[in-house]
Amino acid sequence: MSLAKEYALAVRESLPDLDESRLNRQRNDGKYYEDEYAEPIKRYFSERGVSSLETRYSARWKCTPVCAIASSARLCFLYFGKNSEAAFEKGLKNDLKHPSTTKMDAAVGESFCECKCQEILSTSHAPLNERYLDSKLFGEFGVKKYTLKPMVSTDGETIRAWRALQFDVAELGIEYEKPVDYTRLHLDLKQMICHLIAIAKECKGKPAVLQYVFFTPNRALIKKYPKVDALYEELKLEWSAVTAHDTAISEFARTHKITIAKPKYVEIGSVEDFLLNP
Repeated sequence: MSLAKEYALAVRESLPDLDESRLNRQRNDGKYYEDEYAEPIKRYFSERGVSSLETRYSARWKCTPVCAIASSARLCFLYFGKNSEAAFEKGLKNDLKHPSTTKMDAAVGESFCECKCQEILSTSHAPLNERYLDSKLFGEFGVKKYTLKPMVSTDGETIRAWRALQFDVAELGIEYEKPVDYTRLHLDLKQMICHLIAIAKECKGKPAVLQYVFFTPNRALIKKYPKVDALYEELKLEWSAVTAHDTAISEFARTHKITIAKPKYVEIGSVEDFLLNP
């Protein structure tokens, strides 16, 4: 059985009330019914004077439709939904990329939360644009050896050629069990770099926290499925390697007074109102 199939079973069994009719009600060819989910969220934001969350979902794993409803954005909204000060999916400007996090006040300063669910099934992440080589903040990560891979992007009828910046994790002082390109980790290291640069620019030396929240199947079900269990063990090893004291990631965070918090693992089954009413 494939990892994707095991994961889908673990998610589904974590939601005992998810029968076939309820699942179909929340899907329409792999997409949520926006009038049932997106509009209440936009109304929630509007009432609190913050930007609305644009919801666009697709069934990334077409063979496992249950994964399509385990959206990290949806789980993020529901998990932090009772915090009226939270700015969901706030875009952070760093002149190169506009990563989005959920922003809220924390005891030590501003807190920026990055939520993940089924995204960790993939080890293929969008590469960095070569423009990062001109960024002073990116230069602080000390990447010296890299390759530039020709890429082509399309936006409607517009075709754009560009080059992707790729490098080994060793360039960041990360000691992993095997030589691996940073785009092959379950943890999206490129995105973490984008977040750190954006937070450094936004907070300008003021204390901040970067908090990752991983939404998971219920713990007993993770142990039930060997490949899912191995996935989370590998993710934890990656996190330890990436955030070790002497890595470029950790050094950058300390320099800019950003605390990379210990990740939270939250069971999907514990998230209130995860499913739409029957």
